[in-house]
Amino acid sequence: MLSFLNGKGGSTQFDTMCAMTPKQYSFYTSYVYGTYPLDMSQYENLMHSTRIPRKGKDELKKFKPTKHMVVQRGADFWAVDIVRDNGSVVPVGEILSALQLIMKTPLNCTSAPLGVLTTMHRDGWAAAREDLLTVPSNGAKLEMIDSALFAVCLEHHMPSGYIDQQDTMLHGQGRNRWFDKSFQYIVLPSGRAALNFEHSWGDGVAVLRCFNEVFDDSSTMSTPTAMTAKTPPLKIELDVPASVAAVCQTAARDFDKVRSSVETSILEVPGFTSSYISKKGLGLDGCLQMAFQLAHYELHGCSSATYESANQSAYKHGRTETVRSCTPESDAMCKTFFDKSASTAQKDAALRKAVKHHGTLTREALMGKGWDRHLFALKYEALQNGLAVAGIYDDVSYHRLSEIILSTSTLTSPVINGGGFGPTGAKCYGIGYTTGTLRGVKDPSIQGQDGFATSVMAYTDQRDPAAFTASIQASLALLREVLDASPDK
Repeated sequence: MLSFLNGKGGSTQFDTMCAMTPKQYSFYTSYVYGTYPLDMSQYENLMHSTRIPRKGKDELKKFKPTKHMVVQRGADFWAVDIVRDNGSVVPVGEILSALQLIMKTPLNCTSAPLGVLTTMHRDGWAAAREDLLTVPSNGAKLEMIDSALFAVCLEHHMPSGYIDQQDTMLHGQGRNRWFDKSFQYIVLPSGRAALNFEHSWGDGVAVLRCFNEVFDDSSTMSTPTAMTAKTPPLKIELDVPASVAAVCQTAARDFDKVRSSVETSILEVPGFTSSYISKKGLGLDGCLQMAFQLAHYELHGCSSATYESANQSAYKHGRTETVRSCTPESDAMCKTFFDKSASTAQKDAALRKAVKHHGTLTREALMGKGWDRHLFALKYEALQNGLAVAGIYDDVSYHRLSEIILSTSTLTSPVINGGGFGPTGAKCYGIGYTTGTLRGVKDPSIQGQDGFATSVMAYTDQRDPAAFTASIQASLALLREVLDASPDK
């Protein structure tokens, strides 16, 4: 399967030629058609894979194709077959019947919540897993969870608002989740669903493709009628030693403490669209990244290390590179914008210079010319081979660059209602953002308009996410004021 960057591929002839070309020569066939293949290796880990906790280093394990999904409800686990032995898909009516049986089973929130173990420090979870495996029968049962095609979490909590909904989808109460699975669908009592994925095996592009395909397929389906399942759901009941039950209690308390220390703030701004920005001769993502820089500068009086993800699927086994959105140019722009003596023309020039440089960095990162991953790999190889680590890694500037303060990422799809991720450190803002049709989360009057939306998460003992979203809104207003004064290109 090939994906294409420039939209020239996709003809019947093109598809046929690609299908006929041996994999090792696919690049040349693509080149003839004016495009090139993207690496698809992440998709191999999308299904029937999991992260196994090991002391010191986890194991990413992919199982032979299985035929079941694992369903969690409360503290209970169930295996539900969704593929026949002959490879055909189980009729939707039978799957519905199995899920209805699970829903009719009394909710169990009193047993040891094994799912919360996946929220622990990995070495602690590895030790608890070893204790679980001292019971011989638990090995096969854990493997049923690990080897499932994917996980489905039937959430019993009904969120009371959008932010509560997003927090529930991201982490919930931690007890009825299995965060080690490659991905898990979280389904609310209302039927609204989200996809929560574990990041070590892959990135958002593969997950978004899965999400979009599932949405498109399910949108064309008629409402199923329950049918008696040929294979009823199997309850997976592990024998939990007292030591592990005690660890679950400790893990739950630790999780609650972390969860209560993080808050989410949502912002939607109509009118800040790609068409508006392109008329001004600028790139939308660059302008949004500069808005984040302005917001941080306004709140904290300085610029800070920023992470923006750049996809590397143009390369074999490519993952991501970092776009360093905080630059001397962006810092100069912030100083200019908050200089009361600066003219609108000076602000416009500083903005354009910063956005242009951001575009250059983005292109370089996409083409593998960033520096983060290269420096990390060199340090890793030196440590692995017992070599002396270069002095740059001890430099104060390198350490400062390594502490990400603004962690940003964007995924856009018309079928996504929202999304986000947590901060990567105590002083970090986790900024998930997108553009497109707004939902009117706080202001129903803007629902359906095009614009910018973001979800910001942060630890409240050192950061105020609501203050940051307010500052982003003010920064976008500043940008709009400057851009409105400039002629369309």
